[in-house]
Amino acid sequence: MRLLVAALALVMLLAAPADARLRPVSKLKAKAGTSSVRLTWRDRSRGETRYVVRRHGRRVRLKANRRRFTDRKVAPATRYRYSVRACRRKRCAKARRVTVRTLPRGDDMAGGGTQGGGGGAGDDRFAGSPTIGGRPEFPNDNPWNTDVSKAPVDT
Repeated sequence: MRLLVAALALVMLLAAPADARLRPVSKLKAKAGTSSVRLTWRDRSRGETRYVVRRHGRRVRLKANRRRFTDRKVAPATRYRYSVRACRRKRCAKARRVTVRTLPRGDDMAGGGTQGGGGGAGDDRFAGSPTIGGRPEFPNDNPWNTDVSKAPVDT
């Protein structure tokens, strides 16, 4: 009985075409900054050996089961078109495409951006303030922005 079940399972595997489980990615999204583009997608394939991400002049091979890629070789204020597809050996699934435009310089969250509907006179309070992730942390008059490099050491 076990031999019959094993033989039936083997026949079913061989009867199905190899590309039956190689499906296009879904929910392909792109998020652009001034110096990078981050692609994310949903992996729908089974048995893929790699992913291929392409844009004009660039081709990147990723390992199997990846769901994201960050392209750091981009120019500001430039339009890019990416395609992503799953591949196994010499065959590949249908490519999914997304088009994105990178942000111009100074239009990131830190520079003159008006994130949150602000803008105007209050923006100069953060000029020269330390940033984390491109966002200013404290206003200039905050005690955490005090330069203590030449202050006496407390024993």
